[in-house]
Amino acid sequence: MNRKSVFAFCLLVVFTFGAAPTLLAQDRIVARKRVVAPDMQLENVQLKRQKVSDLFGSFSFQYLVPVGLEVAHGGEEPTLFELELKQGTLSELLKQFVAEHPEYTWKIENGILNIFPKDDYRDPLLRQLLATEIESFSVAKRTSSWNFGKNLLGTLEAKRLIDSYRVTCDSGYPGGFYIQQLGREYSFDVSHIPLKSILDKVVRESPTTRYWILSHNLVERRLFLRVNAIAEYVPN
Repeated sequence: MNRKSVFAFCLLVVFTFGAAPTLLAQDRIVARKRVVAPDMQLENVQLKRQKVSDLFGSFSFQYLVPVGLEVAHGGEEPTLFELELKQGTLSELLKQFVAEHPEYTWKIENGILNIFPKDDYRDPLLRQLLATEIESFSVAKRTSSWNFGKNLLGTLEAKRLIDSYRVTCDSGYPGGFYIQQLGREYSFDVSHIPLKSILDKVVRESPTTRYWILSHNLVERRLFLRVNAIAEYVPN
């Protein structure tokens, strides 16, 4: 095998097996556009994680379900979170989850699976932040997920609230196998819209974004926003 053939083979291995999920990028983009519904059929779901954010992050990537997650008050303490279902519907899977973790509930709204705490378990900062109306916000083409989160939390309205709680912000990091982008051609401008609606808009419309997760670490006094995306398929 000559050098060019070896190089081509290595690239094939990297792009096929180097990033989750294991489906080809083109298939991921197409599958992402299916309608999320309670009766969506699922098979062989078996996920165990120590954080609820990791659990639904993995679920979103592996089963192509756009997710928005608001973590319960103090809910990022390491414990065991599971999603297990041999065969059944999305509704059946989620009913099992909330039965084991009664602080959470769920609903499907605007094509997104929302996992969020019941009223008694909501974090006051997260509750107010998600409802905060942002006067003006825009996303340019090729915006990274990291910059999107940083810019959203840096808006005047969000920053005013965050500063009043005296917490720091963490929107992830730009490193990794690839720089996660919201889309090469994806952009928008919005005004007078709740912060949660902006997050939902990106997860629903971006060709690459799979989920958003918002949590508040009470010990470290740190607000955490993660918006993750897959590598974008660009046809030749």
